[in-house]
Amino acid sequence: MRQALALLVAVLTIHAFAQTNKLVVHEWGTFTSLQDDTGRALPGINADDEPLPNFVESIPINYEVASKFSKAVPRLHPQVTMRLETPVVYFYPPADAKLPMTVTFSAKFNGGLLTQFFPKAQVSEMSRTSKQIVRVDPNGAGTLTWKDIKIGVMGKMMETNERVWTAPRETQSAMITTQDGTGEKFLFYRGVGNLDSPVKVLHDGGKFFVRATSDRSEYQPDAESMFLVQIREDGSCAFHQFHQGDGIGLKLNEATADHFAGADFSSNLNRLRSAMQTSLVQAGLKADEAMAMLNTWQQSYFKSPGMRLFFVVPPAWTNTVLPITVSEPVEITRVMVGRIELITPEQRSSIATIAGAKDVKAKSVSDAYANLGRFRDALLLDAAKKTPELAAFLKSRGIQFADMGDQPVAMRSDPGH
Repeated sequence: MRQALALLVAVLTIHAFAQTNKLVVHEWGTFTSLQDDTGRALPGINADDEPLPNFVESIPINYEVASKFSKAVPRLHPQVTMRLETPVVYFYPPADAKLPMTVTFSAKFNGGLLTQFFPKAQVSEMSRTSKQIVRVDPNGAGTLTWKDIKIGVMGKMMETNERVWTAPRETQSAMITTQDGTGEKFLFYRGVGNLDSPVKVLHDGGKFFVRATSDRSEYQPDAESMFLVQIREDGSCAFHQFHQGDGIGLKLNEATADHFAGADFSSNLNRLRSAMQTSLVQAGLKADEAMAMLNTWQQSYFKSPGMRLFFVVPPAWTNTVLPITVSEPVEITRVMVGRIELITPEQRSSIATIAGAKDVKAKSVSDAYANLGRFRDALLLDAAKKTPELAAFLKSRGIQFADMGDQPVAMRSDPGH
């Protein structure tokens, strides 16, 4: 009885939203990169900081080497320069639709692999090295296909308390159900890529400079959708929202130097969330979808210390890098956020502490290592190229890139080529 009532309420709400005789599809997700001071994307960033429920599917790979895994591929994979994080796809059937609707949905990641997903989907073949390590080739592509998804029927939802899963459910989208009866409010997938972000952030002379990676205007983000954010260890926040006058490729003003003044860190978190939600809604998401996205990434976006640039990814770039297809006539809105993690003075200080330590097991070294954050190992491996003193620490922790058995392939910079 409760399920039937919930379905009735959901159907009525969905039809209230329907403004077209086509199926409406909305999607959000994040493209994450880590860049050095020159805007170069650092590899090996396939590291998780928010675990998924154990019912999420992963690509079926039997590895012949011992390794820890992250995002279903070996951690510190030397070809991973981008993380495709948690694209969530919602469906809204038209008001006159006879429910349930049955559709087939597919996604393709050009220059990457789609490694985790829910519910079950068909997975493309993946290229491998001689040691069975999956290659992340900029000229390759991973695909997922969900066949015969039923929209507007209540299936059995998986139980979980993981906020990264329950937050995306807090929308008025339609229920979807697979052939085996598994139900959910959305399709979910994520992956790893070997390509560059649409934006580079250069650090020089105490200032940040922003550059579009491509000369093609359709791949250049709108300045109004860009936010430079710094989160401190104590959780305080400072941010700057860009404006058209700043311009892509122009020197930024003093408010967007490589650090914020102490007075900038106040009760800014709610203001930042509100401004980002407004930007997401202006880009095409419903208000509850935008809130669901921000709630999903509450820890990663707003509570993890660091300096990061957020921006709404140009739809043309998303559609080139991550094309999707739906078997029915459809109106699609995709609002993906670009996230670039920047190296902070605090992280440089921590790297120097590790490099200068005589005892790699000292508490000060462990603290400095922890303070490097989510991509600590990728940062250290890159820093070791210029700081050989880090070698002892890296060896003591077993930190090294996954053995590909050959040289990593080059990285794609312009998705249009």
